[in-house]
Amino acid sequence: MKMDHKSTPGVCLALVVDSENSARRGPLLTISSGTRRTIAQESDKKWADAGYLQPTIRKSCMLLLSLLFAPLLAQAEAPMLIKIPRLTLEASERLAQATIAACRKEGIQIGVTVVDRSGDAMVFMRDTLAPRVTIEISRQKAYTAVNFNAPLSTMENRFTKPFAVGKVDGLVFSAGGIPISAAGNIVGAVGVSGAATGEQDEACAREGLQAIAFDLEMAGP
Repeated sequence: MKMDHKSTPGVCLALVVDSENSARRGPLLTISSGTRRTIAQESDKKWADAGYLQPTIRKSCMLLLSLLFAPLLAQAEAPMLIKIPRLTLEASERLAQATIAACRKEGIQIGVTVVDRSGDAMVFMRDTLAPRVTIEISRQKAYTAVNFNAPLSTMENRFTKPFAVGKVDGLVFSAGGIPISAAGNIVGAVGVSGAATGEQDEACAREGLQAIAFDLEMAGP
């Protein structure tokens, strides 16, 4: 009996199924020992003639079947839900307060926005004399930083062409926004507006983030 490569998967499956079934079904008839020997010899000759009893073919069959069913097993083991760390309101408030305090030490009045990992605002604070425009600019800085997972100071010159992604409404690539990470997971971002330069905005954001950095790492999974 000759097998081509196209029939191999089916033959392998039949071999495995037959082996499993034969081990469970037991004898169906009461027959003499001589008859059993004759049947066994004929069966062995049949399988041997077909090449099923050759060790290399059996190993090839098992390897082929494992490769065929590997994607199904991997899909069955994939989790249905994943745990996503989220920034709390309390942590957001502490960060915003610490950021304003950092800029106040430099005599700067700012607006600061803290967003969650989705870019939605958790907290906004505006110092007494900070202009109203800091509300929207700080939000856009935080939104951009969390979506690109990078400090905006590293991206100021990244999008310069007229139709680059940097021209999309709601994105602003001016220094003053930094992502917030905890135990290797991005959980949000902080955006600052109101200082004379974006570098000053970002320096205040970094100092504010330092105020909660240790607690963030300890709270990680």
